[in-house]
Amino acid sequence: MSICSYGGCGVKQQDPDLVSIIIPTFNRADLLVQAIDSARVQTWTSIQIIVVDDGSTDDTRARVAEMPDVCYVYQKNAGQAAARNTGLRYAEGPFICSLDSDDLWHPEFLERCITAMRELNADLGFANWVSQNQEGIRYPSYFENTNEWYLVPEAQLANWRFIDSTTSRAMFNDACIAPSSAFVIRREVLQTGWTDTFRVADDWCMLLDCVMLRDTTIAFTMRPLWVKRISGDNICDERDIRELLPHFYVHDYRLIAKRFAAHQSAREKALWRGRLAISHIKLAKWEFRKKLYFSSASLLIKGLWDLLITRVLAPDMARSAWELILLKKSTGLRLLEQDVQMSRPVLVHEE
Repeated sequence: MSICSYGGCGVKQQDPDLVSIIIPTFNRADLLVQAIDSARVQTWTSIQIIVVDDGSTDDTRARVAEMPDVCYVYQKNAGQAAARNTGLRYAEGPFICSLDSDDLWHPEFLERCITAMRELNADLGFANWVSQNQEGIRYPSYFENTNEWYLVPEAQLANWRFIDSTTSRAMFNDACIAPSSAFVIRREVLQTGWTDTFRVADDWCMLLDCVMLRDTTIAFTMRPLWVKRISGDNICDERDIRELLPHFYVHDYRLIAKRFAAHQSAREKALWRGRLAISHIKLAKWEFRKKLYFSSASLLIKGLWDLLITRVLAPDMARSAWELILLKKSTGLRLLEQDVQMSRPVLVHEE
């Protein structure tokens, strides 16, 4: 059960410019304060900051108590998806953001995103970022390595690009293109919030809800407007593939395939079945090496069954999945790469 202890959690008069910023956190008091500060100094001033403390045992409560303009909500530890949904219940604005407690927005992040969403009539906006490791070294985001973004022409608004609902659906099926901190979302686009049955991919599932259950347009910029800090306890970043494979590439992929089955085209179904085939067979090899023969056989059967279903749905995608299995890769099967030849121009950062 969540408890709102203090701060701006009361109902306000409806403000069409209000952005509700949900910050889930667990035992990150120092980083959290910095994340909150990056939200408080936004040039877009109509904001509501909601910190959801997911059962912290450090001094998070005391640190946030020093910020009277922040709504603090405490709940027993239930995971990041549950924390975000708790924050959503207190959110009052027509725009919703979820800022991770170890990330930092540039001061103009909200203003640039919302201005672009309004001028381009987009349902969702997001910005590129730079990643920063624990030594303070910064490097480009994985978003920049997703080639198809470079095929999207720039819109009339400088430094921004626009994606129609058909393209956004394909791109979001291809990849979780950015973490939660990158996005500003119109409230009506959020179909169900975040799903807490996922072990890693609750962000991705939320985005798929947006594009699979309704027509959703997107505005985005390649210009980095925030910093993703890799703090050592991130759910996905810099985790070993052997640790991620059973949780992300098997458990979560299976949930996604089941969740959207009624809304998917044959090729979309083939995409997720093909991915499961790759992951099951790869995991079967690992189990075999550990002499867990029964588990290995079970996973191999599942993988071959997934591959057979993929072949029935889309033979070309089954061939691609098999090629990735032979190459010993656990990722790489995509929708757009089946139909579009990608080219990647040189990206020049704007400061």
